[in-house]
Amino acid sequence: MGERYLALRILRIVTRNTAAGSVRADAILSWCDNNGTFLDLPDPKPHAAEQPAPSGRWSWRRAPEPKQPDAWEQLGRSLGQCPDTAPAKPDALLDIVGRLANLVDLGDTETRLLQAIVASHRLRFIYSLCDVLKDNGVHIAGLLAELAGLSGAEDMRHSALVHLGLIELDTRNYGKVAVTLSDPVIRVLREGARDDDGLTEALVGTRCQSNLVLDDYREHATEVDLIRRTLSGALRSGAPGVNILLHGPPGTGKTELAKVLAGAADAHMYSVGETDEWGDEPTRWERVMALKLAQRILAGRRDVVLLFDEMEDMIGEAEMSSRGRYYSKRDGSKIFINRLFETNAVPTIWTSNAIENVDPAILRRMSYVMKLDVPAPAVRKRIIDRITSDENVALPDDAIGRIADLSPESLSVARNIMRTARLACADEAETDKVADALVTGVRHGRRVPPGHSHGHKLDLRLCDSPHDISALFGRLTAPGAPLDFTLLLTGPPGTGKTALAHHLARTLDRPLLIKRASDILSMWVGGTERQIADAFAQAVSEDSVLLLDEIDSLLADRCHAERSWEVSQVNELLTWMDHHPLPFIAATNHADRLDPAAMRRFVFKIALCALPANKVRHAYRIFFKHEPPVCLDTVEGLTPGDFANVARQLQFDGAGMTPGAIVDRLAAEAAAKPGLRGKIGFRRA
Repeated sequence: MGERYLALRILRIVTRNTAAGSVRADAILSWCDNNGTFLDLPDPKPHAAEQPAPSGRWSWRRAPEPKQPDAWEQLGRSLGQCPDTAPAKPDALLDIVGRLANLVDLGDTETRLLQAIVASHRLRFIYSLCDVLKDNGVHIAGLLAELAGLSGAEDMRHSALVHLGLIELDTRNYGKVAVTLSDPVIRVLREGARDDDGLTEALVGTRCQSNLVLDDYREHATEVDLIRRTLSGALRSGAPGVNILLHGPPGTGKTELAKVLAGAADAHMYSVGETDEWGDEPTRWERVMALKLAQRILAGRRDVVLLFDEMEDMIGEAEMSSRGRYYSKRDGSKIFINRLFETNAVPTIWTSNAIENVDPAILRRMSYVMKLDVPAPAVRKRIIDRITSDENVALPDDAIGRIADLSPESLSVARNIMRTARLACADEAETDKVADALVTGVRHGRRVPPGHSHGHKLDLRLCDSPHDISALFGRLTAPGAPLDFTLLLTGPPGTGKTALAHHLARTLDRPLLIKRASDILSMWVGGTERQIADAFAQAVSEDSVLLLDEIDSLLADRCHAERSWEVSQVNELLTWMDHHPLPFIAATNHADRLDPAAMRRFVFKIALCALPANKVRHAYRIFFKHEPPVCLDTVEGLTPGDFANVARQLQFDGAGMTPGAIVDRLAAEAAAKPGLRGKIGFRRA
C-alpha cells in the first residue's frame, strides 16, 4: 500500500458523498490542484458531447463558478479510471506498519486500518488531505474505518488495535470519535525499526543483559536453581500463567537476579514499559498496556522472559487497612489484574520493594516468591570486585573490602562509584571519598555510622575479658549454629564493645545494624515501643545482626521506674528479644543499671576490661609501630579506644613526638574516663 493509492481511495470515498458546487467540493478541488503532480491523475475521457481541453490535458485549476460542476464531474471520472490495486512495493513507512501488523498477528482489515491511521498522522499528503476534509465537516475516524472496510468508527472499539493499545480512541464533542497512535507505535515509527528484533524492542521494551552470573548468588543457590528450572520448563512447554516475584529492600539486586535467571534459562529478557514515547515516565496504564502488547507479540516464542520492574506501578499505592481486611488506594480493576496474571503467555518476573502492599490475591497467582535480603559483606565484596574489574579500576583488595563494609547501600551504587573513579582517574583515597559521598546520598544525607569505613581490623588480643572470646565466637559462627542468640557486651568506654560487634557480624558474614538509644527513645507516649519494634523488623528485613548501643537507657531496672512508659518500653524490648530469629547484641557501660529480667534473657555475656600490661605493650606495637618504652608499664586503665584516640591525635601533631610524650597522652586518656583513674608514674623523657 502506497501514499498515492491511499489518497486516491480517500478521494473516491469523499467525492461519492459530496455534492458538486458545495464548499467541500471546492476545497477538495483546490487540494487536488495544489497536489496535481503527486496525484498524477489521467486525463478524463470526455463524454460524446464534450470537447477535449485545448491543452490536451485537463487543468485542475478552479473553473469559473458556472463550470465548477463540470470540473467536479471530470475529477470523478479521472478517479474512476485509476487502477484499483495497491502497488506491489509499499512506501517505507507503511511497510514498517505492515511488518508490525504481521508481528502482532493482525488480520487484513486491522492491518489496513492501522496503515490508514498511520498515514493520516505521518504521511505528508494524506495528513494535509485529512486536514482539509476535517475542516469541511468530514469525520476522519469514520473515513479511515470505511477505508479499511469497516462500517463506521464505532467498529474500531472492538478492534485488536484498541485491545492491544496500538491506537487510542477519544469521543469528542457531538459524539465524534478521534483516533490517535499509542506510544509504542510512535516509538516504532520514530526509530524506523524494520527487522523483528528491532520492532520487538521498540514495542515491548529494552532487551536486558546482566553483568553478573549465577555464582554471584551462590548463597541462594537452591532457590535460584529452582526458579531457573521453573522458567526453563515453562519455556519448553509453553505453560501460561508463570510468574516469579523477587522482593526485598532497594539495592539488594532483584533486577540483576532477574536478568541472570533469564540468561541461565537460555532466554532473552525484555523489560516492559520503562518509558513512554519520548523517554519520559510512563503512566500505570501505559505500563499495563505495554505488558499486554508484549504478551501478544511474544506469545509464540519459547526463548523470551519478560521483566516487570517495580511492581508498585501495577498495584498503585495500595495500602492495607488498619484492620487488615482490605486494600485502599488500589489503581484499576482487581479482576483485570488477576486475569492478567493467570493468562500471561510469556513467563514474567516481577520485582517489588513492598510486598506487604501486594494483595494476597496476586501473591496466590505467583509460581514462586523469593525474598532478597541485604547481601552480606563477603557477598558485597565479591560483587564489587567484579564491578571493579568491569570498569577497569585498579584497587587493592583492602580498598574493595572497605567499600563493601561501608554500609549495605554500597552495593547499590558500586558501579557508579567505580565509574566515577575511572572518569576522574581517582586514587584509592579519592575512591573512598566517592563511595562515602554516594552512600551518604542514598541514606538521604545521613552519614555512615563510625566504625564502618575506617579504623583497624579488630585484633582479639586487644580485648581483655574473663571469658574466652575466641572460643565463644567460634561456637557462635560455626556452620549450622543457631542464629537466634543474644549477647551482652559490658565494660568501660573504649574497651572495644562496638568493634567486637562488628567483628562478630563480619565473621557471620552479615551486615551490622547499629541503633543507639538516641535513635530509639521518643518524646511521645508509645513512640519508643514503636521504634523498638521497627529496629527489630528492619534487622529481619535486612537479614542483619542488630546492635543496640547504650542499652541501659532502654532496659533500666523497672524497680526504679516512676512512669508507666518506662515499664512498657522494657516489656516491649524483652518481648522482641524472646522472639527475634537473628543475632541480637546489646552494649552498655553500666551493666549494674540493667533490669534483672533482661540480664537473664541474654544467653551470652562478655565483660570487657581495661588492658593488662602485656596487652598494653601489644597495643602500642600495633598502633604506633614501635617497641613500647618502659614507662608505659606505669599507666593503668588503658583500653584499645585510648590507643585509637592518641593515634588519631598524632595525625595532626605527631611529628617528632617522643615515646614518652605518647605515653603522657595515653595516661591522660585513661585518667579522663569516669570511675577509672589511671595511675601515672614518674618517667624520664
